[in-house]
Amino acid sequence: MKTKFLYSLLFVTVFSHSTTLNVSFTGVLAVSPPECTINGATTTDINFGDIHETLIDGSYKKMLIDYELNCTKIYNNALKMTLNWNSITINGKDTVRTNRDNLGIAIYHNNTLITNGSIINFQYNSDNPLLYAVPVKPNGMTLQDGGNFTGTITMLIDYS
Repeated sequence: MKTKFLYSLLFVTVFSHSTTLNVSFTGVLAVSPPECTINGATTTDINFGDIHETLIDGSYKKMLIDYELNCTKIYNNALKMTLNWNSITINGKDTVRTNRDNLGIAIYHNNTLITNGSIINFQYNSDNPLLYAVPVKPNGMTLQDGGNFTGTITMLIDYS
């Protein structure tokens, strides 16, 4: 019985044949960020106008950061916005440093305070993230360094 089984196994092995199939893979590897412009690649200015320092309370003069985002040739609508700035901590909050001593700008996404380097995930062709800027100063401090002030944030758009 063992001999008969072994001959049958050899018979199958000797007379079997194999076929090969080559499979080729192609595609496009996206390694660059999406092609997007924010406000036509110009600077967006937020003008707070005249601010009386005694009224600065973390909500006074809250301004919408109005911007327009246009992206072309994107492969995925899942994007992320990274916000970066030169920081100063005021009242325990990470704020945008201005050229005036003890005056910062707090940045909010909707009603949530965000910090330097924050990433906001969103869908392109949906509503852009709502961002707000609010002047802040240390609690109980009277600002002595009046005049024009500036501060800058940088927005970076990439795939999520």
